[in-house]
Amino acid sequence: MIVSDFDNTLYGHTVSVTSKKAILEYIKKGGIFAISTGRPYTSLKMTMSQFGLQNLDIFVMCYQGATTQRQLTGELIFEKKLANKIALDWLKSVYRNYKNDNICISMYAGEKMLVEKNAKQNLIKLTDENFQEVDSLVEYLQSSKMDLYKFCVIGDEHTLLSLQSQVEREFANMQFCISHPNLLEVTSSHAGKGNMVSTLAQSLNIDLSSVICIGDNQNDISMLQCAGLGVAVGNAREDVKQCATLIAPDCDDDGVAYIINKAILGQL
Repeated sequence: MIVSDFDNTLYGHTVSVTSKKAILEYIKKGGIFAISTGRPYTSLKMTMSQFGLQNLDIFVMCYQGATTQRQLTGELIFEKKLANKIALDWLKSVYRNYKNDNICISMYAGEKMLVEKNAKQNLIKLTDENFQEVDSLVEYLQSSKMDLYKFCVIGDEHTLLSLQSQVEREFANMQFCISHPNLLEVTSSHAGKGNMVSTLAQSLNIDLSSVICIGDNQNDISMLQCAGLGVAVGNAREDVKQCATLIAPDCDDDGVAYIINKAILGQL
C-alpha cells in the first residue's frame, strides 16, 4: 500500500499525467493507493475531478486522519471525531486565555467549515472552502451537541506554539499538527495521519512494514514514521526530511510517480 499526502506532495499546481499513469498502473497490478490530507472529502474530490482522477478506486483519508472513505462510492469506512465536551472545554479555554491575541478559529462538524461572522476575511487568506457563518462557535457546540472532525486556528507562530503546548499539557484527548506556518489543526488524539494509516492497514491485513508513505510537511511525520518506508518529497521541510528514510524528487518533478514506479519495479 502506498499513501501520499495531497497538497505539495502529489498536487502542486496540477496532478501530472505522469502521476496519474503511475497510480493507475500501480492499482492495475494489485496495489492499494490512498491519499491522506487535511482537506474535507468534498474539497479533495472536487480537485481530483478537475484532473480526471475522480474515478480512481482509492482510499481517501481526510481532516488530518479523522475519516477514511472510498473515493468511488463515498462510503465512510472509519471516523475518529473529537467529542463535543472535549471540543467545548478546549474552545472555552482558548477564548479565555487567548482572547487578546490575533487568532481566528474555525471548525468542522461536517463538510462545511464553521466560522464566526467576524472571522471570515481572515480565513479567506488561507482557504477557498465553503463557509457556514455562525454567531458563536461556543454557542453552536453547546446547542448542537455535535462532535467535530477538527479545529483550525490561524495566528502568528508564537501564539500557535503556545496553543500547541496547551494541547499537549492540558488536553490528552486532543492532538495538534501544523500544516502551514500560520495554521494549527487540532483533532482527536485517535485521529492523525499515522493513526489512520495504521487503522486502514490493519483492516486490510497489510503489515505496516510493507506500507510506503509520502509527504512534505509536519502533519505528515506521523505516517512517515509508522510506515515501513517513509518518503519525503524534495520540497519537504527539513524536519520532515530528517524523519524520512528516502528523499524523492520535488512534487513538481513527479516525486510521487517516481516512488510508485520504483515500487512497481520492486526497487524499494
